[in-house]
Amino acid sequence: MSRLELEIAFETKELRDLCHHEAVSSANLSTSAAEALKKRLSDIHAADWIGEILAGRPRKGRWKTNECYFFELDDGFVLAVIPNHLKQRLNNDGQIDWSTVRRVKVVYLGERNEPHR
Repeated sequence: MSRLELEIAFETKELRDLCHHEAVSSANLSTSAAEALKKRLSDIHAADWIGEILAGRPRKGRWKTNECYFFELDDGFVLAVIPNHLKQRLNNDGQIDWSTVRRVKVVYLGERNEPHR
């Protein structure tokens, strides 16, 4: 069976730049948070499914009206991703079946305590 890596998209160009350009992340995050961000994005990309990622104290939550996963970075920063499929992949309980999600979208990168819902 071939290995399927997760695909990562971004809600905005600003989020994409923050995640992909070290100069931008270093200017907007602490040094340790910028390093943790690189590691979490690498972890997500390399994962077969989001639930196998242990780093960053992952937890399910809500982003606006969407079920999401939050990953802690350093110094109070957090990264949030949601499924990025046209048709939601749900389990029998009507919740996201994260084991079948192959595309995620970064929707938030900022301070943990900042209002973002």
